Order: sequence, then C-alpha cells, then structure tokens
Amino acid sequence: ISWIGILVIFIVWFVLVLKLKTMKEKRQQRAENNLWTMVSAYKPEYWYWETVLLTRRTFLALFTIINDGGEILNDILAALLSVYLVLQIWKQPFKYKRVNRLEAVCILVLLFVVIFVNSEMFNADDSGTVVVLGIFLLICVLLPMFMVLYEMIVLCGHLICRSGRMSERSARKIEMRRHEHRPLDTVNESLETDLETLKKETHTEDQ
Repeated sequence: ISWIGILVIFIVWFVLVLKLKTMKEKRQQRAENNLWTMVSAYKPEYWYWETVLLTRRTFLALFTIINDGGEILNDILAALLSVYLVLQIWKQPFKYKRVNRLEAVCILVLLFVVIFVNSEMFNADDSGTVVVLGIFLLICVLLPMFMVLYEMIVLCGHLICRSGRMSERSARKIEMRRHEHRPLDTVNESLETDLETLKKETHTEDQ
C-alpha cells in the first residue's frame, strides 16, 4: 500500500510540473499562477527545484525505511547527498543568498551525520565514544540554528539602517520643501514691497 501511495504522489506531482512547464511567462505572475507557491522561493530559471527537493526527501525517507544497517545503503545515501550538495552549490536556486547558504550547510551536516555516525569508530560501546558522538550531533544541530540566528541579526541590522536613512532623507526633503515652497511668505514679501513703493511715491508727490 505504501508503494502505491508513493506512486500516486509522484503521478500527481508529475502532472503539476507539466502544468507549470506549459505556463512559461505566467509562472512568475502570482495572479495568473495557481501553483505560485511552488515557484515563488526560486529564481525563474529554477522553477522546477521543488521537484529536486522532493526527490531528495523521498530518497531519505526510503533509505530510512529499508536501511538494515548495511554499509552499501549508507554509501549510496552519502553519494546521493554529495550530488545534491554539489547541485545546490553550483546552481544556487533560491532567490536569496542566505537561503542558499543555509540549504548548503544543512545538506553538508546531513552528509556528515550519514558518514560519521554509521562509521566503525562510533560503533564502540565505551563511554568516550558516546560522549564524542553526542558532542558531534549537538554541533550538527546547533550549527544551522546559529546560522539562522546570525542571518536574522544581519537582516534586522540592515532594516534598522535603511529605516534610519529613510527617516533622514524624509526629514531633509521636508526641510527643502519648507524652504522652497512658501506661498504665504512670498505674498507677504510682495505686499511689503508694494507698500514701501507706494510710500515712496506718496512722499515724492508731497514734496
């Protein structure tokens, strides 16, 4: 039954990919594309990358299910993850650089886990090996979390700097508009000039 379900999922996915392929220019138009969420995170030329992620997740799930502790399956999974890592670094499919970096680090960490956790040096029963394995897994878990935290701090810093610059620019524009556009001051100055001229003419006539 599980294999039938997987086959049905891939058939439905294949139909959706064909629909996206036929859209062409409309793929990146949110109003025209009902499947816009499948392509919104990627560059236009890599609209199909969600399919690549689906195949990677499927391989991981299948290897987890059918893994019997043999080295052959672990080697195959490590080779596949290496291929996905190379593709990620080569193509950089996501729109944002920080997402591409985080994706590459996550694949690399997963590759390290598959290689080292299943190696013979971690199969010993002594306490020292257990401690080393625990530290290694902790680093693998914390590394992506620290990267996300760092990117959030950098992003917040950029937003604060931009908001500060925008406020300074807005203040300068307002001051410039105040100095450049003062219709009431112009009218008052013209009235004062007319009154002075009129006084001078009246004084001249009296003389």
